[in-house]
Amino acid sequence: MYYIYNVEKKDHICSYSFIDEIKLFGSVNGIIVKILQKIIPKNQNEENDGYKWKINMETDLPKIDLLKKAILIDLKPNAENNVSLYEIKNIFGHSKSGWTPMMFHLKALMVDEQGGWEQKKQFNINDMNLDNIFTFHHVYDGSIKNGDIIGRWIPPRPSSTNSALLWEETMDYFIECKKQI
Repeated sequence: MYYIYNVEKKDHICSYSFIDEIKLFGSVNGIIVKILQKIIPKNQNEENDGYKWKINMETDLPKIDLLKKAILIDLKPNAENNVSLYEIKNIFGHSKSGWTPMMFHLKALMVDEQGGWEQKKQFNINDMNLDNIFTFHHVYDGSIKNGDIIGRWIPPRPSSTNSALLWEETMDYFIECKKQI
């Protein structure tokens, strides 16, 4: 589950207030595509190695009128008495040949803490020393070509083979992205 929260920051304390569930994927309502539409240069030419991009949530969410907002992943939305929330900080993508593998940089806000929905609605977190977490996703029908977003930008259905297969040039790119954090 992906949620959007209001975020107020004072010193190193961030106050999160739940707003709603949000779509991350999809070419019509997905946040990723909405941001990419704002940040991809129109004269972008896809080279043989595709188009490599980065979404920084702090600077790019305001470009789609989401000021002082954060996108959180609820890793275990149906688990009883468990709260596992991660904030998406950056998304790095490599769009090529009709698909896009992505590396998500997350901050661990709450990891396997006891609690329920009430604890997720509103909470405060000290943002000092939060763990960096990385996860990989991909869309199999979504890419960028010549500055245009093409395809439906949907992830595969759940299965035992959902992992993104990363060719060496893409993995090298993600390793370089990790060094920027």
